[in-house]
Amino acid sequence: MSLITVVIPTHRGASRIGPTLASLAAQTLPAQDFEVVIVLDGHDPPTHKAITAMQLPFVTVIVEREHAGAAQARNRGVAAAGAPLVLFLDDDMTATPDLLAAHLRMHQRYPGGVVIGCFSQSRSSHRVALLADGADIWWADHFAELARPEHRFTFRDFCTGNVSLPRARFLDCGGFSTQFKGAAGEDYELGIRLLRRGVPFRFAIDAVSVHRYAASLPRLLDRARAEGRGHVIMARLHPEVFPVLPLRDAADDGPVLKGDRVLRLTPRRLKLLPLLLHGLLPLARALKLRRLLQKLQGSLRVCAYWEGACQEAGSWADLQAFVQDLPLVAAAHREIEFDLASGMAVLAQTLGATAVDAVRLRFGRHAVGRIAPLAGAEPLRVEHVRHALAQRLALRFLMAREADT
Repeated sequence: MSLITVVIPTHRGASRIGPTLASLAAQTLPAQDFEVVIVLDGHDPPTHKAITAMQLPFVTVIVEREHAGAAQARNRGVAAAGAPLVLFLDDDMTATPDLLAAHLRMHQRYPGGVVIGCFSQSRSSHRVALLADGADIWWADHFAELARPEHRFTFRDFCTGNVSLPRARFLDCGGFSTQFKGAAGEDYELGIRLLRRGVPFRFAIDAVSVHRYAASLPRLLDRARAEGRGHVIMARLHPEVFPVLPLRDAADDGPVLKGDRVLRLTPRRLKLLPLLLHGLLPLARALKLRRLLQKLQGSLRVCAYWEGACQEAGSWADLQAFVQDLPLVAAAHREIEFDLASGMAVLAQTLGATAVDAVRLRFGRHAVGRIAPLAGAEPLRVEHVRHALAQRLALRFLMAREADT
């Protein structure tokens, strides 16, 4: 019996799927210990032919279905999986040789939870490219943050490009929502439900894949529109995460464009501003004004995000009406008060016994501070409190401890 099933959804992926499968054929994990389920999202003879032409050492299952989007394709893949663990991998990911073994090692060490892998962006050259450079920096910072012991996992850490979890956990949560066809965020939305059920998240720094993705401005803008749509869907399904979504910027007088100055967008500005920004791009490129080019591309991305949000809400007015009723700050579902004079061991035991999302800290009779709830996040761990005491609460902690002696 296979130990882990790799689920790969693909839509017209004949040109992408080959390197992904070839990298899985080169795994250090023996081929008999895993299987690969490939879901063709839509009738796709070229991709089917490309897969069957390969001589693969592992069991390969091909599932075909009508085109319905990646979320439903992944759900169908899990339904066909035969292993107790499932790993979601995109069809443009190249797995490093130890990828599957690294996921299994983490599951064996911490059973029952989500294991998040990491990936780098494939680069065809070392030339300066603003979009590719920006993506590299963003992902590198993101994974560096996940590796920190004090990192507090949130729904935004659940990314289907390289993530694994027990099949039973996935099914118990109901799988991916089918409301995200054409929108981005079905992975975040599942992450919300998993964390709400108390499923722990772990980061495996050695579970590495390489994303073969060519960044371009049209792709960036399409993704931004999909994110805008997806965040509206997420806020409908889970209003409690609204405080940490970019959508929150529309809560006062409508969407904003943040830069050197804050520009309040209007329907007219949102229509005309992208035309102006696109018109300036050739000039910025010709004069090699990198900083200006970066600002123009960033502003276009923000405009695309709000275009998508308005589209999903129905209209500009509908978006403004929608966000007015959403919470602006995260609510504490279980908050405790703790006396640090009792010691960190007692705190660790307390936090391990019950799910706490906020804590008021004191040392004896003297207040130290509060660790506030974070929308869509895991419960507090003692590492989170230690970090707060060593950073923003350090002075108040020392003063309270000295005053109590």
